[in-house]
Amino acid sequence: MSEVETTIPISDSDKWTEGDFTIICSDGVRFKVPSRTLLYHSDVLANASELSGNSDKVLQFSDPDLEQSLTGDLFLELAVNAKLTIPAAGSDHELAKKLLAFVDFLQKYDCKPLWRHLHLACAEQLSKGKLRPQVAFVVGSAARDIDMCAIALGKMCENRRLPLKTVNGLRHLCDADPGTFSLELWNLISHEHAWAYCVAFRDCLTSADHCDESMRPHGLGSHFKATISRLPRS
Repeated sequence: MSEVETTIPISDSDKWTEGDFTIICSDGVRFKVPSRTLLYHSDVLANASELSGNSDKVLQFSDPDLEQSLTGDLFLELAVNAKLTIPAAGSDHELAKKLLAFVDFLQKYDCKPLWRHLHLACAEQLSKGKLRPQVAFVVGSAARDIDMCAIALGKMCENRRLPLKTVNGLRHLCDADPGTFSLELWNLISHEHAWAYCVAFRDCLTSADHCDESMRPHGLGSHFKATISRLPRS
């Protein structure tokens, strides 16, 4: 791998400054990281490093959507520290788009060891209230992490109900109702996961525990997983 000429000004990261492997993100931020840690978590980068032989370990990213410094920082934070720092965002949709770019990055660079880290990190941020369950569900859907989707649905059910005058004869609506999603956020969910979510919620509406405050959270997560398991394998 060799450094590619670019018209974008290069600036060094304040955070990632030590290591024998250099990554230059598409927005010009340069990271220096230990190659052993980096290559262990990405089969694509490991193969590229092997093909380069003894040449300088410098990788120039060019994709403006997937390979900016924000995504690179999320990747390194997860790979090195097994943590997920929630990026600043003005809305759930904006945050979801940033995290989905990170998921796409992990898929593009075949980062198999990091999927479990991502699951645990999202679950931790959910428990701390730093990641809204609706966004976690979207991330779980993109990562094909059915367990994460189920955990997010369970977390929604723990939240307070939304007081509504009437909803099909019910006085209250669970926070996990699909109608609580914005259209922008809903459109980020895969079709099969959106369908399974709606079917599972419908099934739970007929359950006594759904309207019993003492029995919450209801089993929406398990209903969702059961619905997914009945879908034909692609």
